[in-house]
Amino acid sequence: MSTKAIAETAQAVKEKYGKKRFTSFTAGKSLIYSHIYRGYQADEGVPANEAQGLYADLEAIKAKVNNNDDASRYNVYVRLIEWLISAFEAAIIMRNAVKSVAVHYYDTVTGIIAAENLRKTLGDQANQSAIWLWLHVLTIDKYNPQDDGYYSVEAMRNNIASGLCYLNAYHILIELIAAEIDIPEFTFYKVDMDTVEYIIAALNKALTTLREQIETHKGILEKDSYIIGGYTPEYLKETMKVFQPVDAEAEALPEEKLNTTKRNLHAFFVQGYSSWPNLFTLMTDNYWRR
Repeated sequence: MSTKAIAETAQAVKEKYGKKRFTSFTAGKSLIYSHIYRGYQADEGVPANEAQGLYADLEAIKAKVNNNDDASRYNVYVRLIEWLISAFEAAIIMRNAVKSVAVHYYDTVTGIIAAENLRKTLGDQANQSAIWLWLHVLTIDKYNPQDDGYYSVEAMRNNIASGLCYLNAYHILIELIAAEIDIPEFTFYKVDMDTVEYIIAALNKALTTLREQIETHKGILEKDSYIIGGYTPEYLKETMKVFQPVDAEAEALPEEKLNTTKRNLHAFFVQGYSSWPNLFTLMTDNYWRR
């Protein structure tokens, strides 16, 4: 990964790259610098119709390309930007999806906590039929392995994990590209994960509260649960598998995929390949869809 300092503002990007001079070999980089500069401006609230260009004439820079090898290399940068536009949007959508699922999971857990507190407060009144039916759909009862609730929570956990793996792979690829093209500001296109991390931290805190609560309620559960056979220790142990902590860190990308991606990236720029979607697919094959 690049260890160069990253420009933090649009003005800093302009000062760093705005006076670059390009040759036939390096002309394609002008597209990346320009795209990054516009991205920084957008991030600072500049409307698209008011954003400034980094160079006076990109076509004049393109005209410097004077041989087939450099034309292929220039085309790699063209395709890179086309891929980046769609990939960045897809990463934002995935980030928002993970956030939404984590919030839903959090709401589910805090709802169970409230319902379990109510069951304990009600005591013997919980055996009344009307209250029994109500509690059954609110408390931990609903999430036993014989109920669809169990599998809905399991699906939420799987969706969070697979979404984090997708985003991890995307972020790694962005970092690898930044290093390969020697433009550290390319990492601007990593998506902000702060909100997701905050929600998962809150979720894990709620999950801890729930597990502690269930531990103290075991006797109540075994006596007053209304699934067939009562809430046996075996049922409870199985149920709690889907209420364990959620790992905010994605599973590591396999080393062989990482090394292959590095080699492919280098080949892209040396030999003029430009199949960016295929590169991401190969990198993430059998990794994030689990």
